[in-house]
Amino acid sequence: EMLTRFRNIQSHTDFKTFVAMIDTQVVGMIGLTRNYSYEENGIYVRVIALVTSYKLRQNGIGKRLMQVAEDWAKEIGANKILLNCGNREERKVAHSFYKKIGYEIRSSGFLKRI
Repeated sequence: EMLTRFRNIQSHTDFKTFVAMIDTQVVGMIGLTRNYSYEENGIYVRVIALVTSYKLRQNGIGKRLMQVAEDWAKEIGANKILLNCGNREERKVAHSFYKKIGYEIRSSGFLKRI
């Protein structure tokens, strides 16, 4: 299923994917999009996906991937990075991670399946 999704994503120039590897093993990935804002001038980057190997968490992989995202955002002239992170109990560790690397909680997201 991921191969099908990635084939669709990789053909769009506003999407960017970075993969973290140790030797030949994939240990993490981050998926990003370049977006244009209605609220202010300029572009921003949205983190769509951030995944690290469960066994290797707390080893700096997520932090490094977020740094790569910030570097790409600067490279394309973006003025901010946004991400959504669920507000369920199991996401509290992720919330702490994002706060620790300088992100602040600004909003709640809503979803309706149609």
